[in-house]
Amino acid sequence: MGSYTRLQVRRVVKGNGNACAFIFPDQTIGIVDWGTDDRSCIRSLLDDEKPPKVRFVLATHSHADHTMGLLDVLEECVNRGVRPENFFYPAIGQLTLRPSDYLGRAVKYAVDHHIPTHSVSVHDFDPKNPAPPFAIAANPDWDVSILAPPSSSNNRHQIKSHLSNINPGNPTSIVLLFRYVATKATQGRAVLPGDATPAVLKFAADHATRYPDFHIDNDVMIAPHHGSSHNWPKWLTAHVQGVAVISAGANRPSHPSLSVLQLLGPHCRQTTPSSLFCTSYAHQCRTAFAHLASNTTLVREGPCFGDIEIELAPTGAQVTDHDPNGPARRASGYCTQ
Repeated sequence: MGSYTRLQVRRVVKGNGNACAFIFPDQTIGIVDWGTDDRSCIRSLLDDEKPPKVRFVLATHSHADHTMGLLDVLEECVNRGVRPENFFYPAIGQLTLRPSDYLGRAVKYAVDHHIPTHSVSVHDFDPKNPAPPFAIAANPDWDVSILAPPSSSNNRHQIKSHLSNINPGNPTSIVLLFRYVATKATQGRAVLPGDATPAVLKFAADHATRYPDFHIDNDVMIAPHHGSSHNWPKWLTAHVQGVAVISAGANRPSHPSLSVLQLLGPHCRQTTPSSLFCTSYAHQCRTAFAHLASNTTLVREGPCFGDIEIELAPTGAQVTDHDPNGPARRASGYCTQ
């Protein structure tokens, strides 16, 4: 077994591009969201691992920027004879298979091709004693578990969306925790919260507190909802002890939010060797940090924007690869490293 897992965060020019992949220490793959319609992304991922084994494909929630490429992922896997072991998703509302229902279409394809499908959440019908986090992939040294959303609110949003003939979104977003089982502290943990709302994030944090081995202090955090100010509660910052990644569309005025960048920037400077990365062209980064451009403790030359790859070990995280166009994008913004 290898000593590292690589968490690949990809931002592509074509499509929405909210796509993550775990490459586990045993070289198997876990795919979390796939909002890009550029099929070359999944092809290159599968080409890198020979032979590839996909432990799971998971959609944190139903929004198109997280699900647009899921059907491509499943088709590419099936065509290669690499059938994913499981397909996980939260509530999906009306399964009408309309063209914009990317998650519903992916679920149908999975069922038609005998890929086990699971609608998942944390059972909290006894609110004082919800079910423990459960692993969707594991071996003796590491696991990936679901911390949220709670089943009760998930079901409410399922019914509400059904009555409104829409798909439920952020309130149903799955929160994932990767951890090395033997570590008790921050090291060796990654949190992927999708577009989780503050209420879902709070449930995840509280739920993890009930089971201390699943605490959410981490050294890799993918910012919820692309760094929006509404979906980044201030208390979440204290749990980031390593690399914070904002995966956002290029130059959107509120994704990432200026206030989130201003909150995370100083925090990541103070918590060495923490870093803040933004996979967008980061107009907001420029706005937030332009006046500090001469401060080399905050703004440094090197990789920043675009696709990045993080190696996560039981002792911490480090960025090991990045989009070759990243440094050129620096003209559009600044960020901390």
